[in-house]
Amino acid sequence: MVDEIVYYGVTNSPNRPHGLIHSKEPTPAIKEFVGDANELRFLKCPAYKDVMHNVFAMPSWFSLELFVNEDNLSSKNAPQDFLDNYLTTHSTKYKVYAIEQSTMFIAQNDSLVMTQEPATMTDNLFTQSCNVISGTFDIGKHFRMLSCAFYIKEK
Repeated sequence: MVDEIVYYGVTNSPNRPHGLIHSKEPTPAIKEFVGDANELRFLKCPAYKDVMHNVFAMPSWFSLELFVNEDNLSSKNAPQDFLDNYLTTHSTKYKVYAIEQSTMFIAQNDSLVMTQEPATMTDNLFTQSCNVISGTFDIGKHFRMLSCAFYIKEK
């Protein structure tokens, strides 16, 4: 297995004017699942460790309590202009949205494919009520900000 160097950065673009340039650092996703190592023997399994070797958790910069309405999302703990800047509506009919956090990953090499996947080791209200939509792109060839697209489950 070859180690790759990946840089990440955060921007405070004019489209997101709230000064959120204090991003959280990506952390190994395996650390999301904590517990007694004697009871969680699968954490030592070579097959599991190989799969999780280059998987990182990208924590959210903020905590939002969102309410699903017929035609939009609203929040009691954030003003509407904040939601307008950091949430993208893809489909109100299918309740598909995206969290925009202005984080970019750049590979040192000319090509390195990155995949964004749902959090499988985290159990919280977001993972219980939403599904992240997976996506893949080459961070050695393309420069773009992360966008955490998700859809809200029926119940």
